[in-house]
Amino acid sequence: MKKIVVACAGAVLTSIIAADRITELCRGAGIPVDIQRCTVDELPTRAAGADLIVCTVRVTDDWGVPVVYGAPFITGQDVATTEDEVLAALR
Repeated sequence: MKKIVVACAGAVLTSIIAADRITELCRGAGIPVDIQRCTVDELPTRAAGADLIVCTVRVTDDWGVPVVYGAPFITGQDVATTEDEVLAALR
């Protein structure tokens, strides 16, 4: 089981949309996931033990975990590239 933390500014709508898209992506790839949502401000305490962080806003901090920019899950632009980045980080 891979732990993914999905973060956005408010941990409400955009993180829900991104988390749903990631869940479907991973299900289709046969990768079991545990997805947790949080705000970007919570990442320093939520990143521990994560296999991947997906943020819908740009971040520059290093939590020792791969980070993928997840806004394309919201905007619909360049989604295939973002999906590839997520899958590559989890394999």
